[in-house]
Amino acid sequence: MLKTNTPTDASPLRRVIAFSIDWGLIAAYVLTLFGIATAWSGGVPSPSLPYNALQHELLGFIVLTLPVVTYFAASEYRSGQTLGKYIMRIRVTTQQGKQLSLRQAIGRNVLKFIPWEMAHFCVHHFVAANLENREPGAITIIVLIMTYVLVALYLGTLFWSGNHRPIYDRLVDLKVIRLRN
Repeated sequence: MLKTNTPTDASPLRRVIAFSIDWGLIAAYVLTLFGIATAWSGGVPSPSLPYNALQHELLGFIVLTLPVVTYFAASEYRSGQTLGKYIMRIRVTTQQGKQLSLRQAIGRNVLKFIPWEMAHFCVHHFVAANLENREPGAITIIVLIMTYVLVALYLGTLFWSGNHRPIYDRLVDLKVIRLRN
């Protein structure tokens, strides 16, 4: 059998393992944030302060989502790899096998993490509704449903499309390849 120089698409399993490794980094970062917040507040939440879902969501976006998306976009722009992708020997490239542009790296990761941010929106609005002894609003329920639909679309296109490209890779015209040993 002839060997070709054409790289093969990374398998969904490799991609999931790579993301799981990166998720470990995210978890460590979240635990660090939690430790800092606990130390700063003395470990006791203040029930006298009103809970503002939008303020909490904005704070969460600034200290959690934005740094995570920045890590992924910067890593993939610089080398095509996050730590997880490096360990799993896979790389994000253009369809022509070239390094992605900064716009593509940012676009890919903004699209990839939209469901995550939508879930944060829902959590904060569910908490606010619970604290105010009311049902969550229709917008919160709609965003929650849309979150599940997007996650299903992402996973469906990763696992069951012919080339294993999730919709966010298709939208920015990128692919993830397996590197040769």
